Amino acid sequence: MAVPGKIYNDKGLIMEALGQVKGVVNDMEDDITKLNKMKEDLLTQFQGDGASGYDEVARDLDRRLRAYEQSIRNLDRSTNNAADMIGSADQDVARMFRNLL
Repeated sequence: MAVPGKIYNDKGLIMEALGQVKGVVNDMEDDITKLNKMKEDLLTQFQGDGASGYDEVARDLDRRLRAYEQSIRNLDRSTNNAADMIGSADQDVARMFRNLL
């Protein structure tokens, strides 16, 4: 199991940690979907005179959700890049060893 704050040089541990991050990212994406649904449900329920006050709150919530969603996409992209770098490093090391033979 990965230990927070520790730097790994074992590929298996690195891939395990990346897998855990990917799982968290997937859960966060599910949360965004649920939050967007809740926001839409609230907009539907708030009608009449009270709705005008909620519009501003809904716009702020929407802005924050979009920023949160973007940060999740950035985290996912970084995780994928890290996994790609590990794969590339493995291939580079394998090529170096083949060249030695």
